[in-house]
This record gives sequence, C-alpha cells and structure tokens, in this order.
Amino acid sequence: RTPPIVRTDETGLAASDADKADPKAYAAYEGRQNVRVYAQFNDAANQMLPQLRADIERGKQLGIAPEKIARAEEKYRRIAGEQAAILKKYPELANAVSR
Repeated sequence: RTPPIVRTDETGLAASDADKADPKAYAAYEGRQNVRVYAQFNDAANQMLPQLRADIERGKQLGIAPEKIARAEEKYRRIAGEQAAILKKYPELANAVSR
C-alpha cells in the first residue's frame, strides 16, 4: 500500500506570459525557482541530518561494520556540506521553512 499523494497549491509556480516574453523577467523567474529548490533541500537536510547522526551512533553501538559506518558518515558530511554551501550563498534560507 502506498501513501496518498499530497497535492500542493502550485499557483504562481509556472512562468507567466510576461516572464516568458522578457528575458530578464524569465531569468528572475528561474532564480526564484532555484531558490525554492535550495530551500526545499535545506528543509530536507534539517530533518534528515539529526536522524542520520542518530543512526550512525546507533550503528556504532550495535557493532555495525566500520565500512558501513564510514559510508553513512560520508553521506552525512556531503549533505551537511551542501547545506552549508547553500546557506552561505542564501543566508535568508537559514530560518525559512519552504513548502
């Protein structure tokens, strides 16, 4: 059984005719869309990183193979690093919650 599909209000997400007609306006539209994606990544990282850290600690306590622990730690570092890079470029996302 799969979870239900949750529809979101996507009003305003498509480029308007005015945006499509003006290269500068379209570039601004693309920029807004990119920031939206970065905000969603930041939100997901905020939820995933604490759980991943807990999983790593639990794995260490349970004696999981060191190479599996190392892979999980690398995953944590890469996600945290990407999040840090996004927040450095877009500090306004630090306290924002996207939908």
